Amino acid sequence: MKLPLYVQAARDSENVAASAENLVNYYAEKASGDAVTAFNLKVVLAEESFASTGQVLPRAVAEVNGTIYVVFNDRLWSIAPQTGNAQNLASVTGSPATTISSNGTDITIAAGGDYYVWDGSSISSPGSGLLTSVGSVEFFDQYTVLTEKDGQRFEWTGVADATSRDATNFATADGRDDVLLRPVAFGRVLYLFGTRSVEAWYNTGAAGANAFTRLAGGVLDDGLKAYKLVVKADDGIFFVADDNTAKFLAGNNIVTVSTPPVHTDIKASTPTNVYTYEDRGQTFFVIRFADRPAWVFSFETQLWHRRDSGQGMAWGTLETVRASNDWHAFDASGEVYRLRRVSQDASRALRRVCVTKPLYFDGKKFSVRKLQFLCRTGKSNLGRNAKVQLRVSDNGGLTWKGPIEGVIGDQGEYHRQIEFYALGRYEQFNAELVVSDAADITVYSDANVELG
Repeated sequence: MKLPLYVQAARDSENVAASAENLVNYYAEKASGDAVTAFNLKVVLAEESFASTGQVLPRAVAEVNGTIYVVFNDRLWSIAPQTGNAQNLASVTGSPATTISSNGTDITIAAGGDYYVWDGSSISSPGSGLLTSVGSVEFFDQYTVLTEKDGQRFEWTGVADATSRDATNFATADGRDDVLLRPVAFGRVLYLFGTRSVEAWYNTGAAGANAFTRLAGGVLDDGLKAYKLVVKADDGIFFVADDNTAKFLAGNNIVTVSTPPVHTDIKASTPTNVYTYEDRGQTFFVIRFADRPAWVFSFETQLWHRRDSGQGMAWGTLETVRASNDWHAFDASGEVYRLRRVSQDASRALRRVCVTKPLYFDGKKFSVRKLQFLCRTGKSNLGRNAKVQLRVSDNGGLTWKGPIEGVIGDQGEYHRQIEFYALGRYEQFNAELVVSDAADITVYSDANVELG
């Protein structure tokens, strides 16, 4: 009989006994050609070493005209995405509250209340604007938009000129009594994220002080939980809200996409960063924590999986950016990686976990004579049999027994599958498959089980 695998993670850290549903460093991909929706479990993209800067704490990153610009703590750097060549460009204020943007020519930075413009050869701090303390920066409709640190006002520069500031070019996001954290441009709308609300503004086409106005009904009652917890992609804006939920904003409509286990972790441990990347046609949004694995949401499948360092610890990546057809990842040590289809995170083994759904028959005992996981085989290329481990549970994943070692074969053994025999008697049965070998092993969503 078929024993389906879970296709998303939903294990709740506050109620472990509720479900064994888990997917770590695997994600669900819809199988093609099926009339009924089926899934394959694909290995996540892993970190391949690319560049080392000797710096620490990436604060903000952007790709501009084929070059990566990143603020490491208190320095602006450039990195060539083809070669990894890194250059130390200029000094800025060191602050966790840092954003970076560009008008296509100049690189603009807001860091610790200060505003900077890198023109390709030197850095400046243009004054003469209304705001004396700048909280964040964003480019929108040919204007560079600056928000007030710990306030509600925002100002904009001259058209296509990040250095031209005028104290009369400002407005106030006062739809709610909260603090403005981040502006995010998406399509023809500038979304202003505050601690309790989001406001939608647009370019009126007028000049100077009349360049922006708020959309009718453009005040949404969902605030941003923290400065670093918002990111945009092609389909919309993903953010962690002040009510400890993950939400998606598109077309002035906000939808909650998180599940109760995600809420639990957001509430229990404040996330440090939110970022995005893509793989095989799916856009992933990551909620990263310092003390537990990340939660990762697929926009296409609407399913969640977990991502860690491969050893059960937090994922070290703090920022991502796409450049030269690759996604690049930055960790706290200053290391720069490319996200590639390899089965190790740098030099660490990438431990992957998938769990079967429970098998039970109204309290009747049964024997599991054989359990077979169906996988893409013959691709291990290790020079030996790829190995896996199995753990089993008779209480819904509250506790596990094992591990039991299994093998999947070597390069070219295309008909080999993972099989375990004589697993014992149960009233309820779950199995957890763990893959740690550096092999890209796709697992199909149904296992085969033979009962006695």
